[in-house]
Amino acid sequence: MTTAAPSVTLPDPTRDELRALLLSGQFQAVQRVFDGRHAAHDAGHLGEHDLLRTYRVARSYREELTPALRAWVAAGPESAPAQVALGQHLLGQGLKLRTRRLGRDIPEANRDAMAGAWGAAAHQFTHALTLDPAATLAHTGLITLQTLQGDRAWDEYARGLAQAPTSLALRVTMLRNLRTEWGGSDHDQDAFLRRPEHDQLSPDDRAHLAAVRTAQHAHHLAHFKHDPRGARAAYRRSLAQWPTVDALTGLSDVSPLFQRRALTARAVALDPSDDSARAHHAIARLETWARAAPQLAILADCAAWGEPYAADTLDLPGWLWRWRPLLMVLVRRLQG
Repeated sequence: MTTAAPSVTLPDPTRDELRALLLSGQFQAVQRVFDGRHAAHDAGHLGEHDLLRTYRVARSYREELTPALRAWVAAGPESAPAQVALGQHLLGQGLKLRTRRLGRDIPEANRDAMAGAWGAAAHQFTHALTLDPAATLAHTGLITLQTLQGDRAWDEYARGLAQAPTSLALRVTMLRNLRTEWGGSDHDQDAFLRRPEHDQLSPDDRAHLAAVRTAQHAHHLAHFKHDPRGARAAYRRSLAQWPTVDALTGLSDVSPLFQRRALTARAVALDPSDDSARAHHAIARLETWARAAPQLAILADCAAWGEPYAADTLDLPGWLWRWRPLLMVLVRRLQG
């Protein structure tokens, strides 16, 4: 295999640049980008996070990209990156149809299309692994699909880990599979952190994994135990272990108004391409009476990339987000 140049010289097109290449049918150029970055990763010049970031054009669902991604697969049927990208796109389609609501609140009209998208995604990921058994995002995609069905994914995790023994992405996805609200438990998650395969991780990756576990506990306290005080404390512990977008946006959800604005700004600074962080920040700014037009434009862009929170928000009347903080105070007083 040809050794690629160090990561500082690798082409790293933005999500919109890759989108433009796909929509214009320049599939050879897209393939060169992915081949180069995979080669650099194999040679030790590119970390896992930066490699997987290359797939951000497909990791959210943008409807106009469906024909282009299918055409890329048709143009390169032996391309594992093309198969993985289409699988990620279909997984994102299902997540958008699922919305951010509890399972029982998913719109009935969405359910058949959601199941169809996820079935097609599983097919793409499975085929990708016949082309490249080390395709980490195919393994994590299959684990995610099993999570969404309430199934434990130990076999898929073991298959992925055999190919990528130091992958943080695999470990984080398996840890999410063990969340209490998805059929796991606190015991399962804590036991996972003690598994011997994590001994080969760097101290930073171990801290990151522990922070994900703590943030998952915080999320459960906030949304399923209705314990905002406990959730705030847990989110702060998570951020002390390792700062993540999920912990910052989660803490913002259980924090006072202007703290939400500052916390979501930190989340966007941590990962400017994270649509969930961008949507949270835009909503926090709407709630604190910033100019509406720029925030609505951000939400529209996030929704166009399949972000369920943004899409759900845009379905609500604009005035609600202006007055929501005061309405919440009124509701709490009436309840209390």
